[in-house]
Amino acid sequence: MKILVAVKRVIDYNVQIRVKEDGTGVVTDNVKMSTNPPDDNAIEEAVKIKEAGKATEVVAITVGEEKAQETVRKALAVGADRGIHVNVDGTLEPLAVSKILQKIVDKEKPDLVFMGKQAIDDDCNQTGQMLSSLLNWPQATFASKIEIKDKKLEVTREIDEGLETIEINIPAIVTCDLRLNEPRYASLPNIMKAKKKEIKTMTFNDLNISYENKLNVVSVEEPPVRQAGVMVSSVEELVEKYDFDINSPISKYLTDFERTPLGKSKIKDLLTHTAGWRPYISHHFRMIKKNGDLKNRFISKNKKNNYLPLTKNLYVKSNYFKTIK
Repeated sequence: MKILVAVKRVIDYNVQIRVKEDGTGVVTDNVKMSTNPPDDNAIEEAVKIKEAGKATEVVAITVGEEKAQETVRKALAVGADRGIHVNVDGTLEPLAVSKILQKIVDKEKPDLVFMGKQAIDDDCNQTGQMLSSLLNWPQATFASKIEIKDKKLEVTREIDEGLETIEINIPAIVTCDLRLNEPRYASLPNIMKAKKKEIKTMTFNDLNISYENKLNVVSVEEPPVRQAGVMVSSVEELVEKYDFDINSPISKYLTDFERTPLGKSKIKDLLTHTAGWRPYISHHFRMIKKNGDLKNRFISKNKKNNYLPLTKNLYVKSNYFKTIK
C-alpha cells in the first residue's frame, strides 16, 4: 500500500500575523514559516501505518514556491520515503491544488491520500473534498481515528454533534484532525538522512494544467480590538452588570421574560445557589450557543474552558458549574 501525503507551507502558528499597510494581504517577508499543523498529523499517521507494516511507501508532496521544499524535507525527516515538489509562484486556490494532486495521483497510483483538514492561512477546508470529487474516490474528513481493515477504512470523524464512525472503501481521501495523533519531532540524525532522500521537482506546466484564480481579494483588515473586561466581587454586582446588548450574538437566545427584572432575579437566584462558584470576568469573548430552559442555558459546563456567557463582554469563570435540577 502506498500513501500520498499533501503538506503545505504556512506562516508558523506562533507568529503574530500582521496586515500589510496597503491592505492587500498579510506580511510574509522575514516571517517564520512551518508546515501546516494538521498536515503534520497526516504525515505522522501515514508513517505510523507504515511502521505497523500496513503500508510500504509514504510519499510527501507540496505545492508552492522554492522554499516550500522545507516542508517536504521535514516530512522526510519524520519518516516519509520520498518527496514531490510542484514549483509554482504566487497563491493557488484549492481547486488548482486539487487538480495538481489529481495529476500526481494518476502518476503515483497511491492507495490513500492524506492531508490536513484545512490550512491555517486561508482556512478553506476544500482541497480534500474537491480532490475526492475529481478522482471519484470516497472521502473521510476531520478524521480523529483511522483503522485499516482489509480493503476498507474505518474512520472516526469529529462533527458538531460529537463523533461519527464511518467505513469507506480504499482507495480514499482522508483529511486529518489535530486530535488524530501527536506528531513526532525530527531527530538530528534523521534530518541529516532526509537531505539524501529524493525530492522530485516539477512545474505547473509539466502537469499540463491550465488554471487561473477565480477569486480576487478586495482587502484584508485586522479584527477590531477586544474590549477590556471587568472583575466583580459579588453576585449582586454581577447581576447589576447583567445586561444584554440587543445587537449581541447571544441576545437572540433570550426570551422576553429573561430580559425583565423578574427574569434577572431568577438568574440571580440560580447563580446564588450554584455550588462552588467564584465569579471572574474574562475579556475573552467566546459565544456558546445554549438551548433549552433557563437553567440549562445559564448553569452549564463548557468542557473546554469553563466560561459561562452572560453578556456581550461579561463572563463567569468557575472551577466547576453544577446544574440545579
